[in-house]
Amino acid sequence: MTFVSACDMDNAQEIASSLKHKNVLIIMMDQERAWATLPKGLKLPMREKFSTQSVSFEEFNIASLSCAPSRSVIYTGQHVQQTTIFTNPGLGEGDPLLDVKNTPTIGQMFKGLGYKTAYKGKWHLSVGFDEDNLDALVDYGFDEWHTEGDTDGRVYEGAEKDRNILNNAKDYLKRQQGSKEPWLLAVNFVNPHDIMWLDANGKQAKTRLRPGLVSEMRPAQDKYPYNFDFGFDVPDNFYDDLSKKPEAQMEFVKLGQYFYGEQEVSDEEACRNVINYYAACLVDSDKIIGDLLTSVDTLGMSDDTIVILTSDHGEMGGAHGLRHKGPFMYRENINVPLVIRHPDGEKGIKSNALMSAIDFGPTLIGLIGEDYKSVEARLKGYDYSNIVKGGSAKDQRDEILVCFSNTTQGNSRLEKIRMVQKVAEKNGAPVVQFNFPDDFIQFDKRTLGRGIITSKYKYSRWFTPGDHHLPKTWQTLLGRNDLELYDLDNDPLELNNLAYHPEEQRELIIDLNDRLNKLIEKEVGVDLGSFLPGDPKTWTIEG
Repeated sequence: MTFVSACDMDNAQEIASSLKHKNVLIIMMDQERAWATLPKGLKLPMREKFSTQSVSFEEFNIASLSCAPSRSVIYTGQHVQQTTIFTNPGLGEGDPLLDVKNTPTIGQMFKGLGYKTAYKGKWHLSVGFDEDNLDALVDYGFDEWHTEGDTDGRVYEGAEKDRNILNNAKDYLKRQQGSKEPWLLAVNFVNPHDIMWLDANGKQAKTRLRPGLVSEMRPAQDKYPYNFDFGFDVPDNFYDDLSKKPEAQMEFVKLGQYFYGEQEVSDEEACRNVINYYAACLVDSDKIIGDLLTSVDTLGMSDDTIVILTSDHGEMGGAHGLRHKGPFMYRENINVPLVIRHPDGEKGIKSNALMSAIDFGPTLIGLIGEDYKSVEARLKGYDYSNIVKGGSAKDQRDEILVCFSNTTQGNSRLEKIRMVQKVAEKNGAPVVQFNFPDDFIQFDKRTLGRGIITSKYKYSRWFTPGDHHLPKTWQTLLGRNDLELYDLDNDPLELNNLAYHPEEQRELIIDLNDRLNKLIEKEVGVDLGSFLPGDPKTWTIEG
């Protein structure tokens, strides 16, 4: 426990009042979906208290999936077509690395504004960092990392490592007492990501195609809160007919059978286990969040520190019969918390302004009173800081672009290839050499997506990895894409795919597709897959 004297607090507040810029604390959760989508009755007192002190952006949506692609967008303010992080590093696909010269991070931007910067916890945007290398992220704009090394979010790691991440963060905060320079600290926790490796039916671990790949699958720990039955039932949209949805969704289900082990989409008991364990992960992490926020207060920093809580993506948790995060744009997957506490800002306010992950950086810069366009001209997002300060955004979006370019999450064939490797290794035979992308990418399945979200509609189109294109005719749109369309006002559970009978919604689909094309051209530019590894011709048949 850290004890701070009244003298220390007075000194900290005196120094804080002399700073040109306010300090910034980012709290990044992993796999935490928007709080409005959580089971009714789930008590998260620290989050609830924080929200009463803050402005909550209820319609904040990520711009890509899964972990690394989304984080790359949040921490740079640019889409995956610029960051080139299309999948998680370490999967053997040429391991995408963040190009910080062309896509500078928030750390670099804030260092340019005179900030000290530090990053604690899960990084997941490159590979090969040693645990004791505190300088590992200097090239990415962060003066200091932490002492635990990176984490891939394996089984129980949130429960076991988040406390260490917390202690690293608290130590950094303690060392900033007396600092005459403003600081930015990004604290990246693992939970509720532990849900990923839950053996929900007792047979997943035994039926995986390759047990132990990336992590073990295990049952809930025999301790509170993980062994507690919260009594939550399956969600209202648990039953859904995925045959009327883009094929990417069933391909992800097939992949899950190989990668995570056998689990029936309609298994209600397994779904209840998933929901209750997810709730436990949130309850456990709530204490961690509360401890960190208490440290800010007891160190006398709360009057001059902006605190932001968000997440890299959501968790399906049984919605539409799905688990995890994957190639779909359902609310449970892409709508995440964004809660901002500003010492001079509004308290207990909820905003329904549409907001994208590429708006995170511009808003952060605006919160400290700077013009984001002067800081980094390549940013394409919007600054929503005025909403936090009690006004309205000077300029805000009417639509959000979501780009799904992860070539593994809709690729059930990838697990079969890994099985071939396993058999070869077991039999002492030469390991078969596979080449990327031809032996890894499922080119015949429409598993990559581009989507647009408006205040009323959510529209997306799904295409094969080798067919990046911008459809401008009805024939091209129908011939080369699976379509998905929801009326969010009349179908908030996103069950009725209006695009399953496209001719009935032709005018609306054409309008939304045109808006999607223009949004891609505005925020991305040319989108023909050239950001993916290898020969650009691999990814498109255009031209």
